[in-house]
Amino acid sequence: MTKIIGITGLAGAGKDSFASQLQRALTINGFESRIDSFADPIRKISQRMGLEPYDRERKEVKHAMGPDDFNDRLYEAIEAVLAERLEDNDRALLYAYTVEACDRFIIDRDATYPTMHISPREFMQVLGTEGGQRIRKGLWVDSALMRWRSMPGYTLVADCRFEYEIRQIDHLFVVVRPGVVRVNEHASEDLPDRLTKGLRPAFVQLDKLHYIENDGGLSDLATLASDAAVLI
Repeated sequence: MTKIIGITGLAGAGKDSFASQLQRALTINGFESRIDSFADPIRKISQRMGLEPYDRERKEVKHAMGPDDFNDRLYEAIEAVLAERLEDNDRALLYAYTVEACDRFIIDRDATYPTMHISPREFMQVLGTEGGQRIRKGLWVDSALMRWRSMPGYTLVADCRFEYEIRQIDHLFVVVRPGVVRVNEHASEDLPDRLTKGLRPAFVQLDKLHYIENDGGLSDLATLASDAAVLI
């Protein structure tokens, strides 16, 4: 059964870079490992909608589209990505809750052609929380765990952001980088922000918590990852 290694931190701290270096270190040590994500289906839905989820700068850029166009894209993307992962009722609720929560991004509401202005990051935050977690707290996590539990070696998860997620993992690494500050006030940033500040909630076991001070270059991060591989 796979060991699940969670990685958290603020946007821009270097979570993905650390995950890549940790995977490399584990491979060198002879262990099978993979990088995956609780938010993998969320990113795939965003990408199918034309909201680029993988480029750090483009994730923050607002996109303009008509509400009807947005709703059509959302329905098609949910069906394409989640038809084999979620039951019909869950998909219908996910669509309805997400549409309802994204209503706040509509501007010029009384115009003939109102427009929705939303960035990929904003959309994914809404889909993940106001959409998915409103159905049930562990919607995305439970779906991922079903895939991971039968796998060997290590699964590195670079998007741990909520209590329910962290309760499922074997070790948690908090990546901290000087000068990186919180991007926005969305709930998905609350726990990474607290951990970055050194505030440990009671549900995070001390012996499973590790800090990575990402204050150098890639070679320095590789050294930290090599040390981390020994801990897990």
